[in-house]
Order: sequence, then C-alpha cells, then structure tokens
Amino acid sequence: MFTVQIPLASWRAEPLAASCDCRGRGGCPHILAAFDAALRWLHGPGTPDRARFAEALGTPDWTRVLRKFDEGLARLETRDGAGE
Repeated sequence: MFTVQIPLASWRAEPLAASCDCRGRGGCPHILAAFDAALRWLHGPGTPDRARFAEALGTPDWTRVLRKFDEGLARLETRDGAGE
C-alpha cells in the first residue's frame, strides 16, 4: 500500500504538488489516481464532508485567521470571567 499526500495549505498561491511514498521511477501512477479520485469525490453527490471541504476551500485565509482569533478571545473571556 502506498500513501499519496496532496498538501492544500498554499493551493491559491502555488500549483498543487503531490508526493507518493512508492518512490516509483519514471513517474508515479498513484499520484494521478489520487487526483482523479479527489476530483470524482468533489464532483460527486453531496455529503456533509464534501460540503465542509468545499466551504474550507472557498474561505479566504484572512477569514480563517479572524475566526481563530475570535475563538481564542472567547476562550480567554470565558476562562478569565471577563465576559461578565
């Protein structure tokens, strides 16, 4: 069994680059198969996981940062009792 990784952290700024641990010479068929499976999943019937993934891809980075910042502030207020 092989593991294919497709990092999505910088997909807006850089082309997608995948890696496979098969170390195949002359190209790796597993990477192409992984991209094909991901595209079929994205264009397949709606599921809760697919909807969350599509939302995450469509959310700008700055929005995610502000959400995390807001969540952190809320935890601090709850912990310190500052929200009273």
